[in-house]
Amino acid sequence: TKALRYYTELGGYTLDGRQWTSLCGLFGTWQGFGPVFVNPPYGDQLEVWAPKISREGAELADPMIALVPARTDTGWWHTLISTASAVCFIRGRLKFGRVAASRRQTYLFAAGSEEAGHEGTDAAPFPSALVFWCGDEIGRVEHFHAETERLGWTVAA
Repeated sequence: TKALRYYTELGGYTLDGRQWTSLCGLFGTWQGFGPVFVNPPYGDQLEVWAPKISREGAELADPMIALVPARTDTGWWHTLISTASAVCFIRGRLKFGRVAASRRQTYLFAAGSEEAGHEGTDAAPFPSALVFWCGDEIGRVEHFHAETERLGWTVAA
């Protein structure tokens, strides 16, 4: 899913990186902007973000993906996935690094995504998951599975 808007604790961003709001992604609706990617702040703040993400995912007409720690032993995890369509448990740990041709930007690398020129050196200290909401179209779950099967284990919720 190519997201048109990204939600973070610092606000929302369009695909080309221009900030469209200075408000935290917790405020307002995420409706009407097309596919959404959410990378919430980790740690204790996930208890606040999980209900918002779950609610927006259930109400969106377009697909949404959230990248979160795979903390299945927490209450926020169960709140988050209560409305999800599918979850991909990413194999191994995400690595952060740079593409050799571009030393200015940081990228995330998951197991199975290695390509020539990628240098993923700093691993996350916890396992991660991609949580998916399919919006109005059920067939999107199969597409999500096909796109993420090389990254880890995907289950329909």
